[in-house]
Amino acid sequence: MNEKKAIEEIKPCPFCGGEARFRVSENRSAHSGVGFTFFVECTKCGAKYPKRYECLFYMDGNGTINARTDERAQAIDDWNRRE
Repeated sequence: MNEKKAIEEIKPCPFCGGEARFRVSENRSAHSGVGFTFFVECTKCGAKYPKRYECLFYMDGNGTINARTDERAQAIDDWNRRE
């Protein structure tokens, strides 16, 4: 069974208290699926977590959209813990 980690809320910026958000740095499209490369950034001061993350999706033969890679929870965890 594939267990999904609950996505927690992104904490404010540790430097200015501004709102942090996902920022897409690259859109991907291929015959086998679509996806995004993204990072976490403060909307006020522009502080960024240096690591890049991925969300990649594909459609199976029945038309169901599935996540191949979904690193949103990891990105939030890294930003919130600043490790």
